[in-house]
Amino acid sequence: MEKNVFETAKAFRALNEMAMKDQVAIFGSDYLCDFPFYDLMQGRVTDYVIYNRSIKGLTVKDAAAVAEDALKHLAPRIVLVSFGENEVMDDKFFENYSLLMKKLASLFSRSKICLLQKMHEDKEVVEKLKKVAASGHAEFIATDEFVDEKTVFGRLSGFFRGGKMSFADAFSNI
Repeated sequence: MEKNVFETAKAFRALNEMAMKDQVAIFGSDYLCDFPFYDLMQGRVTDYVIYNRSIKGLTVKDAAAVAEDALKHLAPRIVLVSFGENEVMDDKFFENYSLLMKKLASLFSRSKICLLQKMHEDKEVVEKLKKVAASGHAEFIATDEFVDEKTVFGRLSGFFRGGKMSFADAFSNI
């Protein structure tokens, strides 16, 4: 594991001790690390604070080792997970991803866990990713590889609400 990954996870642990509990945690690698959640949230109604605990360069293999430091003290209501954009999707990748999802399910047994994945052209890969999600009792969410971040965020916006929605928000993605 790269030193910066471990140090970043430790820094998140310190921040999480001061954070609001029972909110939304984002955990992944480069795709979610660079995702403009905070910019896209401007002017939207959300019921939760979003804590992005993604780490640039984090692999699914190393994610299980840092998940506790990066997420546990948040005690999140919802965990959104995404890995794989910089990895070879071989059998070891899927095995490590399943281990991570099981760990998250055990750490956050009362949380809703969602696996967000860019859609893959290989249907076998998609089926394996769905099995990975199921192994951690998670919901599988696929996004089109060619859609922009605003569209992806619009699809995810339901995860940032506890049931309340403004009239303007209901039609903001049309």
